Amino acid sequence: MHRPAEDGTPAEAYWQTRLDLKAEGKVRAVGLSNHDVAQLDVAERLAIVYSPMQAGLLSGSFTAERAAGLPADDGRSPSPEFQGERLQRNLTFATALGPVAERHGVSVGAVGGPARPANPAPAGVRN
Repeated sequence: MHRPAEDGTPAEAYWQTRLDLKAEGKVRAVGLSNHDVAQLDVAERLAIVYSPMQAGLLSGSFTAERAAGLPADDGRSPSPEFQGERLQRNLTFATALGPVAERHGVSVGAVGGPARPANPAPAGVRN
C-alpha cells in the first residue's frame, strides 16, 4: 500500500485484506509506505513491514552511482541513507548478503528484505 486510504477505511481493515490475499496465495508479498509512526506500529502488529528493502538499497542492484543520479524529486535523494557513510554502510551490507543468497540459490533481494526486521525500529523512523 503506497499511501494510507483517503476514503476513511481504517488502516487495519485494508492491511488485513492484503494479508488475507497473501495467505490465499493471490499475492506474493505485502508492504506499505508513506504511513505515519502510529500506523506503522499497527502494521507491525499485523506483521506488515515498512520498506523491507530499504527503498531499494538491499535489492543487490543499487550502487553509489545510482544514488548520486537520483532525481531531486525522488524521495530517496535527500535521505541520509542514500548519502555518504550511511550509503556506503548500506551498500556494504547488501554486498555481504551476496554469499548468503548464492548459498541458498536466491537473489540478494530475497535475503535483503528478511534481513531488515533484525532492527526493531520501522525503517521509516530509523536514525
